[in-house]
Amino acid sequence: MTEERTSFVARVFDVIFGVISIGLATTVFWLPQSYITLMIILLGPAVFFLGISRIIYGYRENRLPSRLRILNFICGFVLMIFSVLVMISNYLGGIYWILILAIGLMVFGLNTLLTGQLSPVRATWFRIMEIVDGAALVVLGVVVAIFSQLGAIRLLYILAIGIAYAGIYLIIVGIIGRQIFITN
Repeated sequence: MTEERTSFVARVFDVIFGVISIGLATTVFWLPQSYITLMIILLGPAVFFLGISRIIYGYRENRLPSRLRILNFICGFVLMIFSVLVMISNYLGGIYWILILAIGLMVFGLNTLLTGQLSPVRATWFRIMEIVDGAALVVLGVVVAIFSQLGAIRLLYILAIGIAYAGIYLIIVGIIGRQIFITN
């Protein structure tokens, strides 16, 4: 049994998109609380890069079952659409933008969770890591979606933590190889 890592190109993109997502998410904490719209607009591109990483992953990893490749494509496109809506729409209020970003975070988390659960060709420890990471992101997204009475600033901070967490996940899997495939 040998271990194979993902392609170098996919790993580099994972690290780059992870760093960008962390950078945009942490910028939210440094802005004054009166800049709510700017905070939302900064989180939009972070979600966009998470979507691109899923599309690249679905495209580059031929060893994945076709249902998981399709799931990654769909997740990537949904994340990109949500982030573009947030970045270009002026007619929605801040709480609706936050809700759209929360749904995007839940989509990314659910995709990660399902990929960990449904891919039989990977190392067990890596599958467990993906399931735990995906579940954590889904929980953060649900908290933001359900508890809108917390206020926009607190919700944005929770979203920023979730997006930074997703960025850390991308960096980790980019460094070790997104998937460690077990082959005979």
